[in-house]
Amino acid sequence: MNTPSSPYALAQPREVDVAAIERALEDLWRAAHAEGEAAVLRAASMNLWYVTSDAADHAGVSDLVASLAVEHPSRAFLVRLGDEHAPPSQNAWVTAYCRRPTPASPQLCSELIELHVTGSDAPAVMSTLLSLRLPGLPTALVWDHSLSLDHPLLPEMAAHAERVIVSVIPPCGAAPSLRRFLDLKNRLGTNASLTDVAESLYGAWQAAVARLFDAQPEAARAIRSIEVRCADGEITAEMLYVLAWIAAALNWTARSFAWRAEGLEIHFAAGQRALLRSLPGLERSEIEIEFASGDDVQRVNIAEPPAEIRLQELLLKQFRIWSRDPIGEATLERVTEYLEAMEMPTDPPGFGHA
Repeated sequence: MNTPSSPYALAQPREVDVAAIERALEDLWRAAHAEGEAAVLRAASMNLWYVTSDAADHAGVSDLVASLAVEHPSRAFLVRLGDEHAPPSQNAWVTAYCRRPTPASPQLCSELIELHVTGSDAPAVMSTLLSLRLPGLPTALVWDHSLSLDHPLLPEMAAHAERVIVSVIPPCGAAPSLRRFLDLKNRLGTNASLTDVAESLYGAWQAAVARLFDAQPEAARAIRSIEVRCADGEITAEMLYVLAWIAAALNWTARSFAWRAEGLEIHFAAGQRALLRSLPGLERSEIEIEFASGDDVQRVNIAEPPAEIRLQELLLKQFRIWSRDPIGEATLERVTEYLEAMEMPTDPPGFGHA
């Protein structure tokens, strides 16, 4: 028996000519109803372009895209890029994947079109994708980590997508790994909202901090200092991003930076500071927020939330983001500023080493 969480194929993938994909999909739905599957609902709220290397695990990627398509109803395209130096070619397969939200509900089904592409003819690939995507629906592009960020198809596809999701920032990576993401954002421009899968991991930290402020609505005005302590002996991308997000949410603007023995110290308005440090003996990262009200001082510690490791869940969180909010943009501006401060080789005005 199929469970609500288990996607299953409505039919076996069928190889078709690229020019006949739309007709093959119509045949698929007609056949499903003719066989007595009356309670089949063809669902789509977006177009999903998942692009991966032909060398990636075929079964694993197919299962992932099928799960994404039924959890977030889509017309899904799984594009496998093969040898760039081979003669240009496109081969296609069509099917649909379904699930039942409850045992008594009708089947919700989403189409899956798989394209195997060789050669480097980006315009031909884009012509296929643009002719087949459902009009009037947004398009999300997922660029798999198995592919180079310099591939010519990435900017071509990004120019036609509202959402671009990449996997540039490694889990638990050092803070400078954020630089590759920021550079990619600058290269792709502002047409699409660009995020990294890793940002879904940061959401657990953001929720923990938000719960603190929800419990104490006036607390934000009384914050005097924020200390971010990174485990594993290095300042991580995750914790740098979280600090930047907190500063953006509080509307704190950095006025000076200084390297102390403890780590990077950032001064904001009078009486407001942050310290970003690494502690080799610390098992899990943590944030300490100090509140001052009159002569009273209160400290609150937030321990590292449990990790979310399922790629499917991380991507589904990203599908909820179709445009960056002002805090998100301000966070990336601060990330850039803090990275530059960390990389300063000398002592310019406003920056010092102690």
